[in-house]
Amino acid sequence: MGLLEILNELRIWTPYLAGGFMMNLLLSLLSMGLGTAVGWGLGWMRTLPYRSLNQSGALLTSLFRNIPSFVFMFYIAFILPVEINWGDEVVKVPAWIKASIALMVPVTGFVSDQVVKLYQDRRAGGHHPLMSFGLAWTQYFIIIIMASSTASVIGVDEIVARANTVIAAIRAPEIMLWLYLYVALWFLLLGRVVSHIANRLMFSSQMSDRVVRRGYSALEVPGHADRSPAETEALIRLGKQIQITELKGSLFSGNCRSLQQQLLPLLLQHNGGYTILDCHALSDLDQAAIRLLRRLHHLALDNRCRLVLTGLQESPTLSEKLQKSGILYLVGAEHQFETVHDAIFACEDRLLDRELGPHRYHTTVPWSAFNILKLFSRVELDLFETYLEQQRYPAKTVISHQGDQDGRLLLVRSGRVLALSRGRHGRSKLLYAFCPGSMIGEMALLDNEPRSATIVAEMDLAVAELTPKAFKRLQQEQPQLANRLLSGIGIVMSQKIRTLNRTVMALED
Repeated sequence: MGLLEILNELRIWTPYLAGGFMMNLLLSLLSMGLGTAVGWGLGWMRTLPYRSLNQSGALLTSLFRNIPSFVFMFYIAFILPVEINWGDEVVKVPAWIKASIALMVPVTGFVSDQVVKLYQDRRAGGHHPLMSFGLAWTQYFIIIIMASSTASVIGVDEIVARANTVIAAIRAPEIMLWLYLYVALWFLLLGRVVSHIANRLMFSSQMSDRVVRRGYSALEVPGHADRSPAETEALIRLGKQIQITELKGSLFSGNCRSLQQQLLPLLLQHNGGYTILDCHALSDLDQAAIRLLRRLHHLALDNRCRLVLTGLQESPTLSEKLQKSGILYLVGAEHQFETVHDAIFACEDRLLDRELGPHRYHTTVPWSAFNILKLFSRVELDLFETYLEQQRYPAKTVISHQGDQDGRLLLVRSGRVLALSRGRHGRSKLLYAFCPGSMIGEMALLDNEPRSATIVAEMDLAVAELTPKAFKRLQQEQPQLANRLLSGIGIVMSQKIRTLNRTVMALED
């Protein structure tokens, strides 16, 4: 029998084989449905605080997980009767029901384990754990579809059994290899289709690259720092060297290409820039995604760019995967941040270090650099200076703790001050950085409420302090000067409110 004759025979028998393949699909769906229901119950038992139920669920799961389904299929075929007497009627027990029960057993153990993992991920604060469960379930469904071909050994009329019938009908040994390859192709194609549909329906990797920075961003989202005019001008010029890609859902082989198509132009066009991958809403990734991240990292280095990762603390499971794969080691701890704003702040600083030099904060700024003192004349500035206490703090000095009853107004002359807040798990979170020309504590000066953040000198610092006692003395001795100071504070605070309003409007749009 020649090749053309073999192909013609396959074409003729395809409808007959397709009918058998529908039985494979039915077996797979039925066994997955039953196994999911029972496995979910066992998994739920394993998450309960009752020791007896917990241990019983674990024991049954271990039993279901380790029973060979092929061997168990023979036991089911012999244990279950061929027919059941139901009153005056005789009900036959079809072989496909027995096969479904046998295939249900490993599904039950698998689903039970996945339910426990789902419970643990949710307690750990993982994003979209149901998506991870859905992916694992789909992959196991493909395995069960393949395993359904073993049902022919107990007489189920599925595709392999029908293939044997075709071989017997044609009586041409040379068609056997081609026919079994043809049947295998059916399983492979169905697995591919199911995997593709699952990726499309359950997982999305929605990417949106944008520069989140006031001054050069379409979204006027304030940064983490007060910037000097020179710094602002430099950031407007260098802004496109910071790009942000937000990852949502799950990143798998099905949607890696979309991420690659978006990131490649950024890495090739922005020499010396930073591409921030915001992973706070990324729920999971597979080996294809890890290989892509590794490839993008090396490509970034070749083009003098750096990948920056943020938000990994939101998903301990994801962080562990990246740690084991070596991605976190490649990226480096200095390019990993808790939030996007922290990453933007650090990337801006590094760009400014290259552009303006790392010692730009060491120069003492004049009083005219402070917006709150814009209304003061030269004589009034000299008079106001007599009410201030000039202080210097070494780097890393804590000037004031969060919750302290500290009503001082601080005017930063040189150096930089960080405002930190206690975040989750006791970690300090950066709220803002105050550069030379900034004021700190204007609200505490006015309402005498506790500090809302811890104030730390990031580097050697020179500040001018107006204490509450000195402010009261200023109001008594120089009321006109005190009113000018309050007007300056009001102007600065109104500017901050306007910026906040623009931010909210931009985000709503």
